[in-house]
Amino acid sequence: MPEDKDDDTKKSDGVRKLITGGAEIAGGAVGGALGFLAGGPIGAVVLGAGGADDFFDEKSSGRSDAEEVAESVLLKSQREPEEKKIPYMGHLLSNVAFDPQISAQMAHQIIKAAEQLTYRQLCILKLAVVKQAFGLRNGDYRGHGSFSKELYEVLYECLDLYHRAFINFGGVAFGPTDVAPGKMTVQGLGADLFNLMRLAIIPDEDLIPIATQLK
Repeated sequence: MPEDKDDDTKKSDGVRKLITGGAEIAGGAVGGALGFLAGGPIGAVVLGAGGADDFFDEKSSGRSDAEEVAESVLLKSQREPEEKKIPYMGHLLSNVAFDPQISAQMAHQIIKAAEQLTYRQLCILKLAVVKQAFGLRNGDYRGHGSFSKELYEVLYECLDLYHRAFINFGGVAFGPTDVAPGKMTVQGLGADLFNLMRLAIIPDEDLIPIATQLK
């Protein structure tokens, strides 16, 4: 029994560290949502944490996978030039501890993917989910003629997400003219990013300039 209690205490401490790290990145957003776990009894924290079984266990290096993941997110957030992305990186850090299907390896993969995306691409991921509310163009841009610089930029952001296999358009896209905004759907790691980074809470005001270009 004492050994079980020690394991619970270690896991509890690990969860607290991730929550604290996420709150440090995201400000009050993550702290407000998850702080009750960190402040509650050990049992509540442990039961709430559904990460992979050995996620909080110390390895031979003296560190757990959870600590390595937390350090990765913190370092990437410190180097992040787009301030608007940072709260969503905080959500990502906190949420990986509560998903039993995410291993440490997958957590690092998702964090790396998130680091490589622009804030506008995070907005596009949300737009792919709520596209019907914005009346996006159903067809592609073949034969479109000239492109404004603003549209050109957005189409390449969409195409990059397609090449990363985070979204699809229901067909093959060889270039920006093959982008079909109204057919965008998130898939694979794109869906994981949408859920773990809580991209659903991106304000509509940040989507409107992008949606305006894609109508």
